[in-house]
Amino acid sequence: MKRAQCFIVRENKILMVQQKDNDTSIWLLPGGRIEEHESPEQAALRELHEECNVAGTIVRMISFNDYSDAYQEYTYHVDIGSSTISQGSDPEKADQEIMDVQWKDISELTEMERGLLWSSGLLAFMEIINDYEEHKKTQNRPL
Repeated sequence: MKRAQCFIVRENKILMVQQKDNDTSIWLLPGGRIEEHESPEQAALRELHEECNVAGTIVRMISFNDYSDAYQEYTYHVDIGSSTISQGSDPEKADQEIMDVQWKDISELTEMERGLLWSSGLLAFMEIINDYEEHKKTQNRPL
C-alpha cells in the first residue's frame, strides 16, 4: 500500500485525526491510501479535505519511507493558513471511523503515537520549527 499524510503545525501543535482502532482509538496525521490515478501530493491534500474539511497547500516533502515493496509512506508539510478545521469522514475507513480532529501537543500523545511521528521524521522537523521560531524572536528584538 502507498499512503500519503499531512504534517500541519499551528502554535507548536500538530493537526491530528483520532481514528477508531478496534476497541480503542489512535491519533494520527491526516492521510490515507494513494489512489491509482493520484500523485502522493494529490492524495495527501484529498485526505486532508476528507478528514478535516479544510484545503491546504503543499510546502515541501518531509519524508519518504520505503518500508517494503508493499508499503510506502509520503509525509508532506502542508499550510492551511488560518482555516478552521472540523471533523470530516473518510469513505476508505468505514471500519476505522474518524472520531475527532484536534490540534495536539506532542506531550498529549501516547508513546506509540509519538513513535509513529518519530518514524515519519516529524519530531526532527518540529525541532527545526522551534529553532526557526526562536530565531525569529531574537531577530525582532530592539538593540
